[in-house]
Amino acid sequence: MTKIKSKESKKKCKESVQKQSIPSECEGYKVIRLKCYEDSSAIHCVLAKEHSVREKCKEKPEDRTVFLRSVPPFVTKEALIRAFGKFGEIREVYFHPTPCASVPPSNISRFFEDVPPIYGFKVAYVVFAQEEGARNTLLSPADETLILFEKKPTETVLDRWINEYNQRVNIDSEALKKEVDDYMAQYDESKEEMEVKEKQKHEEEEAEDGWVTVTRKSGIPRNESVHKKIMKKQDNRTKKTQLMNFYRFQIRESKMNQLVKLREKFEEDKKKITQLKESRKFKPF
Repeated sequence: MTKIKSKESKKKCKESVQKQSIPSECEGYKVIRLKCYEDSSAIHCVLAKEHSVREKCKEKPEDRTVFLRSVPPFVTKEALIRAFGKFGEIREVYFHPTPCASVPPSNISRFFEDVPPIYGFKVAYVVFAQEEGARNTLLSPADETLILFEKKPTETVLDRWINEYNQRVNIDSEALKKEVDDYMAQYDESKEEMEVKEKQKHEEEEAEDGWVTVTRKSGIPRNESVHKKIMKKQDNRTKKTQLMNFYRFQIRESKMNQLVKLREKFEEDKKKITQLKESRKFKPF
């Protein structure tokens, strides 16, 4: 009995020392104490403040949302709902790796992850149904400790990792096939809709232009702008294939053209010089 009493007294003494050493505020945040279970001796602290950002999000109203920092990795959505539910009804809880104004993206597929899971410490947004819930959270007593879990889990952390690995490896082939088929069916429907819209758009443009360019390729007839681009490419291609200054008469003509251009440029320069001389205001002679 004496040993049990000494253990309990040591535990109470340790908890009282921890409570005394934990401040009530830190850099503008309210410090909220969390415990995993009722009989846990370890206390985890999270930093809480009112959610206030420039970018507004209707899923995170400022007057009903509490922003939490330094949330431990093992804390789940259900655990926060259980801990903070005493202050008021909770509408939703959002987790992010870093502070974010919008709603976190979710994985559409069961088998293909577009959004990676959050590892390590994270931030959370607790959205209450009423303004009183957020107000009660921020005005709660400094020495109050919230309990995250009702009872200790039967499985260990190693068991949880093994179960998560087995879920990733052991894939239901029928469910995967059904999901892929549904995705391809939606893709085909969206592709057909896009083709119909493009066809209608081209028909409207052709009706405005008043004529249609007939092409050898079957499909949507091209309009005037597309026709001009194609003709320009063909002209550039023919210019590259032509031989320049290959024959003697071509060399003679090119030299004559160069001389004509030089004479024209010389005459233009002479005119510019005379204009500059006439525009001079200072005339010493």
